[in-house]
Amino acid sequence: MADASSTWSKEPLEEWNKLEAVFDQIWHIPVDNYKISSGNLTKLKAQSYQSVYRLCTACAQQSQTTSEKKIGQKEVGQQAKRMIEKYLEKEAQQKVVSQKGEMLLITTSQIWADYEFVMKWAQRAFSYVHEHPAMIQDDDEPPTTEMMCVQCFHKSIYSHVQNNLSTLLLGEVARERADNHVDRMLMHKLLAMLVHMGMKNGNSGHLQVYQDDFEKPFLAETSIYYQAAAQRWLSEDGVHSYLYKVEQHLIKEEHRATSYLDSSSFKELTKTVEDKLLAEYKERVLFDDAAGMAALLETGKNVDLRRMYCLFKRIATGLDTMAEILREYIKKEGQKINHTFCAREADDTQYIESCIELHSKYTQLFAEWLENDNHLAEARKQAFIVFFNEKLPRAGKTSTTSGEKKEEHVTTAELLSLYCNHIIKGQKTTNEMDAVKLLESIVELASYITERDLFFEYYRRHMSRRLLAKNEDTYADQQLVSKLKERFGTAVMKLQGMLQDRAVASDFQDQFKAYCNEKKVRADFTVTVLTMGHWPTFKPIPLNPPEEVACNIKLFEEFYKSKTDSRKLKWVYSLGQATLRANFNTQSKDVICDTIQGCILLLFNAKEEWQLSEMSKLSSIPEGTIQSEVLPMLIGKYKILKKRGSESRSKLDRNDVLFVNGDFKDKMARISIPTLKAKMKEETDKEVESSVTEDRRLKMEACLVRIMKSSKRLRHVELKAKCIDQLKHQFLPDPRAIKRRIDDLISRGYMRRDDEDTNIFEYVA
Repeated sequence: MADASSTWSKEPLEEWNKLEAVFDQIWHIPVDNYKISSGNLTKLKAQSYQSVYRLCTACAQQSQTTSEKKIGQKEVGQQAKRMIEKYLEKEAQQKVVSQKGEMLLITTSQIWADYEFVMKWAQRAFSYVHEHPAMIQDDDEPPTTEMMCVQCFHKSIYSHVQNNLSTLLLGEVARERADNHVDRMLMHKLLAMLVHMGMKNGNSGHLQVYQDDFEKPFLAETSIYYQAAAQRWLSEDGVHSYLYKVEQHLIKEEHRATSYLDSSSFKELTKTVEDKLLAEYKERVLFDDAAGMAALLETGKNVDLRRMYCLFKRIATGLDTMAEILREYIKKEGQKINHTFCAREADDTQYIESCIELHSKYTQLFAEWLENDNHLAEARKQAFIVFFNEKLPRAGKTSTTSGEKKEEHVTTAELLSLYCNHIIKGQKTTNEMDAVKLLESIVELASYITERDLFFEYYRRHMSRRLLAKNEDTYADQQLVSKLKERFGTAVMKLQGMLQDRAVASDFQDQFKAYCNEKKVRADFTVTVLTMGHWPTFKPIPLNPPEEVACNIKLFEEFYKSKTDSRKLKWVYSLGQATLRANFNTQSKDVICDTIQGCILLLFNAKEEWQLSEMSKLSSIPEGTIQSEVLPMLIGKYKILKKRGSESRSKLDRNDVLFVNGDFKDKMARISIPTLKAKMKEETDKEVESSVTEDRRLKMEACLVRIMKSSKRLRHVELKAKCIDQLKHQFLPDPRAIKRRIDDLISRGYMRRDDEDTNIFEYVA
């Protein structure tokens, strides 16, 4: 038995002896395999608590001062510590120290498990010591019973087997990595014990023993092990098998960490393995000719590609390198498509379809195998921006500059618009689900065009042709414009306005018919009113319409004026269509033609023969326009006119005489006269670019004024950078064009140069 303090009186000494007797029973309960009833155990715990309570109160009663109370009660804690250390040295120390190898692990684990039972008892028995205000301990004393017990175990047991235990634990890990079986539960208990040993210094450093005695050497050996393993795997098996082994060993290490390591080791362990297996060999693996990322993309080995992605996304710069490889690979694929188009092996439609197929291929790849990763999606975007904005030679077209023939080029903005025109006009049939995917792909391709305003201008011109065609369905246009609006916002306002004009045209025509009925006049006359700001600018053709047309025009103008006084009508005759009843010698036919052709044919009601110059003078139609309108009726499929004069078939002389072919016959009751040039055909590249250039000029000026109005004073470089940043989503402004716009705004008084520094501009209110 331990000797009590000489300062204790008889009563405290008796209580201590009772406590020591209870402790002896508690100590042997685990040794005897817990052969004690729960009732008796509860009774022992209650007795021990009562003994400590009476012992502390007895010490307090015999003390005269607070200091004496602390000294007396401090002796209770010290006596308890000596008692526990003695039992550990007597009952457990030799059992542990005498063991070696696996038996040392087993014995230490068992002794610790038994001791945990004793610690729980001690925490309950001595709780009064640490809860009572009079028992505040000195700084050099353990603040809790649990820490005191841990210190006792560390001093009496752990310090004697510390080095051997650490070596054995590391050896068990090495054995497991060599595919030998180890007792994971035993490892878990011992490593948990090491974490507990850290409490000897308080909660702030509770992992110190675990880290110093196990984690640090464990991570060092892990680093050495996988450094050697990586070199061996790559030299023996190559990259393909290497990644599979890396994946498997990472899984094993994660299972090991969750099975018996402390949770604090998980991050450090995985980082060590990732650094040695992935980070150090990133370039070698990803750029490998046979099994690198480009090779996997080429061969379509998506399972291996996913494994590569899942592994390299774990390290800091892994996805950056993968994105770089993907960007270059897609760029090369896109340039192959460009080369095929330049070699005339693919037409306009096939070119866009190839780009859509390429985009859809990676959309599916990202969704199914690469978790729709934003890094890789951005890489695809950058690749498309590079190859999809290259100017491509236009098939069979050249231009002459300074006597030299140069091949004309076509932009992808025009090609994409033509493709939209192709599918919307119904020349390409798809089911509804495929149509939605196709429209989404078109919008994605449009987002890659740097000169996006050029695409919208081409699309606007092509859509105008479709919307003005008789009985043309607008559903597909509505769907595409809706998706374009979701992506590009106000950039599609003009397209929306065109669709709105088309939507209200039917109601407007019904109102016109009601007006005619009210006036009791018959007008077989359909008018589509277009908002000038929404539609492309159409080149007007002068026309003095015949009386049959003029009266209808006048009637509609009266109706329109009754609806609004704020708008003025400007007639575009070249866009219209007419149906005339033609009576030939033996047949009568319905002739469908454009408005200009109809007006020319109506002239033959007044006179049987006309010279081209006479037609032009009476109708005000230019002679060149009359030629292009009349030739299809002279040399086309339906030769309803004849001429007398010059011998040329493809050209009219102004003095040639035109007359109706009375002998014309055809089995069709209704015939449609074609035109040599479609009146709604797209403008030439020069005309389109001229229109876009003018729009850009206005946008740049508005942007510059807006920036200067908010900033008041800016340097030239800053103003230019802000202008480019604000307009880059519509087009990439040319810095030289920005400078010209600045100079123009200065001359018009919107801004001025600083008197001292000409590179600084000031806003003029």
